[in-house]
Amino acid sequence: MQCLHMMEMEILWHRRCIHIQIVITDPYLLLTIHSLMLHNLTQLSQWFIFNRWGVNKYLGFLCHQMQHLKSLSLLMQNNIMAY
Repeated sequence: MQCLHMMEMEILWHRRCIHIQIVITDPYLLLTIHSLMLHNLTQLSQWFIFNRWGVNKYLGFLCHQMQHLKSLSLLMQNNIMAY
């Protein structure tokens, strides 16, 4: 998952439960994704009952969202530095 270069991801399989641990190294991305995680926290828990195909599909979606947030964080950073 090279597109997740701004963070480290660890996937732990415990029976049917999946735990995803994410460490974000970009402070602007961390600030941006914090509200997103709080907003989607209940929805995220529903993805964990998927099989391996479903989890890979979700990780691809998460990867896409991370790229979008990365662009947004750079835009925010540029706007902050413009003032």
